[in-house]
Amino acid sequence: VTFDGNVNGEKALAITGDSIFKGTVGYSQPLTSLSVSKTTKIVATAITSNSNQTYSGAVTVSSEAILKATGTDSSITFSDSIIGSKKLTVDAKAKFTNTAATVSNSEIHFMNTVEGTSTVLTIQNTQAAKFDSNITLKNLILNSPTILNEKVEVSTPVENKNNLTVGNNVVFKLPYTSTGTSAALNAPLGNITFESSLDFTNTKFNANNGTVTIRPITNPASNTLPIINVPAENANFYNLKIEYTTSDETKNTYKTLLITAGDTLVVKGKLTIKGEKLTTPSTSPEHSKSLILLSTEESSQWYITAAEHDISNVEVQNSENMTQNSAGKYTRLYAVNSIDLGKNIRWDFPGFTYKWEGTVSTNWFSPLNWKPDTVPGINSNVEIIKTDGITKFFPILTNDLNITEDYAHNSLGRESTLTVDSDAQLNLDSYSITVREIKNNGRIILKGSQSIYTSQQPDVFISDNNIINSTKSTVEYNGDFTNQHIPLGTKYNNIEFTSGATGTNDGDGYTPIEVSGTTLIDNGATLPLTINGTFTG
Repeated sequence: VTFDGNVNGEKALAITGDSIFKGTVGYSQPLTSLSVSKTTKIVATAITSNSNQTYSGAVTVSSEAILKATGTDSSITFSDSIIGSKKLTVDAKAKFTNTAATVSNSEIHFMNTVEGTSTVLTIQNTQAAKFDSNITLKNLILNSPTILNEKVEVSTPVENKNNLTVGNNVVFKLPYTSTGTSAALNAPLGNITFESSLDFTNTKFNANNGTVTIRPITNPASNTLPIINVPAENANFYNLKIEYTTSDETKNTYKTLLITAGDTLVVKGKLTIKGEKLTTPSTSPEHSKSLILLSTEESSQWYITAAEHDISNVEVQNSENMTQNSAGKYTRLYAVNSIDLGKNIRWDFPGFTYKWEGTVSTNWFSPLNWKPDTVPGINSNVEIIKTDGITKFFPILTNDLNITEDYAHNSLGRESTLTVDSDAQLNLDSYSITVREIKNNGRIILKGSQSIYTSQQPDVFISDNNIINSTKSTVEYNGDFTNQHIPLGTKYNNIEFTSGATGTNDGDGYTPIEVSGTTLIDNGATLPLTINGTFTG
């Protein structure tokens, strides 16, 4: 049926067969409804109805046109593809009923919601596709440039193979995948939220400002929330927020965020990573936080840079922080109430405990000597222990050491404790250390010429309130502490002055020492050796 002129009338029009509309439909008076059982060719500029429109066959757009259904909750249903050389605007709820449909006219603009829970919709060979409202499909495949305008919620898996531009506050509720060498995701206006898995493969991500939020509310079957292939030259976030807060339905579950080995997350603004403590930790595998950050390859690093950061209640492994300040020096990332799973570089985990294993050398700064295999950072707790069958070496410092809070991050409220266990020892040599508290249950060896600080302020020395030499402990001095008070407190159990020890703690207001155990002065000690103290052992 061909309509050469306009069609008007407040009636339902049902066409059994193919139709061609050359004139405007509903020009002066909208139809009540319209249905076409086979193909439709649109040469007119508009088709307007008060109620639903249904197109059971393919729709060919030969002239720029608008399909409009004005009634409340009215819809325009497509049971086949939309093709043609001109722009089509759909001003009503769009419904797709077939299992697969293609939009390949020159330009498509959906002004209302797009639905089709059993439909795989492919946008192909168009100059542009625009969505103004929420999308609920079985799948959406984008082979052409596409725009998602402000506040669109996408409740369908999206596979982007071309150029997708999103407006402010767009939400992807199901998995987003970006593939193909020409694929790009552009966010020039602001915020995007991903509530399921996110896969950037060979894609370019452009975010001029705003925040990208990865928040796995829609829970996939597994515990994995992957970010895959985000090379530094392509994936530059402005603000990036990663968070997972459990609900009653997901209580005590966790999500694993996978970053491809060798790739870099670049955050030009603020990086926020927020998990939560699990009230009932998982046991297989063992996790106590709700958000886990891992490399895709267990033996390889992933990298990160962030101008600012706020990180808490996460578990991290295999990450190297590459952030530099304006002077070109590396800075550190602080993960509060978090767990170091090992092989992290320039990360600090305040309050986390590192244990010395000493399997490869005496080098404090070798991660292979620690469990987990990370060198302890700022505000961490450190235990020097001897493990039978494992420990071959005890640490000897080769540089100054700081493991107490940095005044730039005082708000962390964490303190560091250095514990030397019984049958274990720590050799400070001549190097200074900065630590909040020392608990010596074994042996500490030092020259005595260095300083032991309780903070980064050089004039705040450690005191007897901050060092505990237990009844099983020994402190050995083997260097020249001339013009220096004995730095490791005044109360000792056993104290030894061995070969090379020389100096004084008498005069200049130095407090006399108290020794409750054994005092040993080796015949290799060099005179003068002046010790003012009380010796009761």
